[in-house]
Amino acid sequence: MNKPHFKLKTAAGTVAAKPENLTAHLAVMQRFFGAGGFGGLLPNPDPVLRKLGRNIAVYRELLGDAIVAGHVRRRKAAVTGMEWRLEDDGVPPDAARLIDGLLADIDIYQLINSILDATMFGYQPLEVIWQAGKQWLPAKIIAKPQEWFEFDADGQLYFTANSTDFGHREPVPAYKFLCPTHNAGYTNPYGTGDLSCVYWPTVFKRGGLKFWAEFAEKFGAPWIIGREPRSNTDADTDNLLDRLTAAYPDMDDKALQNELARLIFLSGLVGKIEAAREMGR
Repeated sequence: MNKPHFKLKTAAGTVAAKPENLTAHLAVMQRFFGAGGFGGLLPNPDPVLRKLGRNIAVYRELLGDAIVAGHVRRRKAAVTGMEWRLEDDGVPPDAARLIDGLLADIDIYQLINSILDATMFGYQPLEVIWQAGKQWLPAKIIAKPQEWFEFDADGQLYFTANSTDFGHREPVPAYKFLCPTHNAGYTNPYGTGDLSCVYWPTVFKRGGLKFWAEFAEKFGAPWIIGREPRSNTDADTDNLLDRLTAAYPDMDDKALQNELARLIFLSGLVGKIEAAREMGR
């Protein structure tokens, strides 16, 4: 049998195309400089995680924010609150009853809730626990932490939580894991999580609230001024500074000493002004 022969007509003339080049991948991730990571695994290209130098677990801390958590719950409730049904058009009755019983034994709403985490983090690995009987059926489908898994250049999922040998990592077994993704592509199998879009606004909001709380505490509360007689020893002075530092935990000793010196000077200056006013009367 003769091999197929292709010729492409271009502006530069006729070019013969080899069949092996047409049926193979030429533009692959391995040819891109710097695309591979340890053991051939791709790092998560999320720009926020790369700038922070941390893994995806940092996004889970955002769920402690009242506004972020409220929007996440509202978004999930809108999906899990929708009605669903199983259609068995053209399916044999025995198979329909089998699938119906399978879905009845699984907490389908918890499963939907776990799958929706893929929109928040970009991807969500789900481990399938099978039970053996007349048929192999899923008994449980459990969501696992995203930071335990990585992808290679082909988009294959790897379990790397307890792997120390970078040269002998293996992908997860077939039919054992599901992994829904959100806006994943060839160059980014990890997907794009919506929590990455709100990370910096949430961090800046928290930082602003902390700043204003400290500002109000510093300038809205009365200052404690420590005074000591000339006869005090160094130990007495250190004890006074320790007590004042306990009253202002966010100020170090040097800054506290400078601030106290300024306040004592100002209080003495105010006292002299008041004394001069009294003498003038």
